[in-house]
Amino acid sequence: MVVEDLGFDDIPHGVSGSDISMQLAMQQIQCVPCFKQCLHIISLPHVFRYGYSTWEWREGIRSYLLPLLIGGLYKILQILNMDSREMLVYSPRLLVALLTWAGDVALVEAAHRLWGSHTAGHTAWSLATSWCLFYCGSRTLANTVEMALLAMALRRYPWRPWLGDPVRGYLWLGALAAVLRPTAALTWLPLWLADFSYTSNKCALLLTSSAAGLAAAAACLLVDSLGHGAPLFSPITFVRWNVLGGVASHYGTSPWHAHLTASLPTLLGLHAVPALLAARRPGRTEGVCLAALLWLVAVYSALPHKEFRFLLPAWPFCALLAGKGFSWLSRTNERYCSGLKLLILLTNVAAALYLGLVHQRGPLDVTSQLVARLHDGPLDKASILYLMPCHSTPLYSHLHLNVTTRFLTCEPNLAAAANYVDEADQFYSGPLRWLRHEYPSLLAQPAAEPAGRRLPSHIILFDGLWRTLAAEVRGFTVCASVFHAHASDERRGGRILVLCRDGWAGD
Repeated sequence: MVVEDLGFDDIPHGVSGSDISMQLAMQQIQCVPCFKQCLHIISLPHVFRYGYSTWEWREGIRSYLLPLLIGGLYKILQILNMDSREMLVYSPRLLVALLTWAGDVALVEAAHRLWGSHTAGHTAWSLATSWCLFYCGSRTLANTVEMALLAMALRRYPWRPWLGDPVRGYLWLGALAAVLRPTAALTWLPLWLADFSYTSNKCALLLTSSAAGLAAAAACLLVDSLGHGAPLFSPITFVRWNVLGGVASHYGTSPWHAHLTASLPTLLGLHAVPALLAARRPGRTEGVCLAALLWLVAVYSALPHKEFRFLLPAWPFCALLAGKGFSWLSRTNERYCSGLKLLILLTNVAAALYLGLVHQRGPLDVTSQLVARLHDGPLDKASILYLMPCHSTPLYSHLHLNVTTRFLTCEPNLAAAANYVDEADQFYSGPLRWLRHEYPSLLAQPAAEPAGRRLPSHIILFDGLWRTLAAEVRGFTVCASVFHAHASDERRGGRILVLCRDGWAGD
């Protein structure tokens, strides 16, 4: 029996526009490099003629699809004379939030077609109470867009012979995701294998898969070459540096079990309980979701460099399992189901509010403070020095000012130099020694070194570092201080400070 499509009027409020407004309220930046890089690359030559291009873009290991899409949005705002700082900050987030919302709607529709309105309602509730969606749903991360595309693909996936579509749209969405992020092909592989094992027309599936793959490769070559300004096929350079070259390990390694014991529990939280209930006696749909989930965890666990965001594409599978588990629990024990939902609601709301609005909000707040300070003097004389771990702030993606900046870089050893130490590590191994070499006139008692660089007008640093440098730095005073986090580590403190050079406006 075919279950009718779920119209937009029937979508539960959990995946309505309120989710978009919540995601746009995010005041924290997780994975700052990836959050800002797709904005920097289109801020450079494509629209505003300024910005910063990291080594990933110079070497061509990232796809230009998302940057060019956001660049088009920026260009429209520029043509309409609506390119204020607020519009340029929030419009990309709104774009990604809309994609996330479309993915949520598609997941609820998929659940409705598979199991009916009762399970669809529980799936919508799982989506609406996920701290993870609130936390990541509007971030300009390729992983977030990949998650949204997968959710849309699951709506078109042939879970049962009569529920698919003749052109197998899930494959074309997978091809688009692969253009955006080459590793997305790993997510679609178990779906394709399950489809191949069940379909009676394997030739048609192979032909459609080949067409989608060739289209993805051609689109990738075209988009990357246009963005890079020279012929480029980013999946090849991605494999060369990240897989064969192992440069991702420069940014940290984790134990093989980290995704299983840390990332996945963080992603799911207490939603793991209903998801596990659905996996106890899996049918075909639950089995495919479970197999895809375990496959993703296994593949990414084999890589030494691990980040929580890598598992974001696993969330749509988890959401379907959680919805099915809640549906079963509500029919067997409504009291336990209500109690579990209340517990999930309380813990996820608390996590979303604290992690999204309080914890590590300093980079956004200090950027707003900095923009206000820069307008106090001539912009052509301003320059900013960030004495922080690399990529600690969103930089030009939120400044949107044509101002000179310098931050501590942490590029991997691309040239295979002996005894290589990146700039950030050099600085933190001896801050005074580094400043004496780079900015000797900044210190009260500089050594006999070359003149060094011109002093910046503003310095941004954490309070812990300032306690170390305050007695040695001359000509600067603290002109702003913002909260960052309740917890601190060796390089990051609880507050971020803005140091202003004495009399810089009149220099």
